[in-house]
Amino acid sequence: MRVIDYKSGKAEPKELQVKEAEPDWANVPDKWFQVMLYTWLFHYSKPSNKPHIAGIQPLKNLQQPFMAASWEGSEQLTPEHLAAFEKMLQELIADILNPEIPFIANPGCQSCKYCPFAEICQRTEM
Repeated sequence: MRVIDYKSGKAEPKELQVKEAEPDWANVPDKWFQVMLYTWLFHYSKPSNKPHIAGIQPLKNLQQPFMAASWEGSEQLTPEHLAAFEKMLQELIADILNPEIPFIANPGCQSCKYCPFAEICQRTEM
């Protein structure tokens, strides 16, 4: 099974690689996390013991080949990988819901200047 995210923007193969067996959700590339989430959602809507391949097909340059996500050097995403990803999601959600962890905006975010809630948020870096 292949899960493909068609991207209109730039994508690099290194943004789809995770080398650790149990990575920390805060330290994985955004594009890898996104295609893994799509794969996890598909897997749990249509369970299968077969490995999946997930990745990005860039639309900016149609000559560029499909870029597969990899985990521990493998492009074959097994049910074990998806179970580990589910654990990562559970940790992320637990952190989001933890009242002991302050909810703050990303300090390096450039999107704030376009945000309609900037006045409510009262970020000082704008």
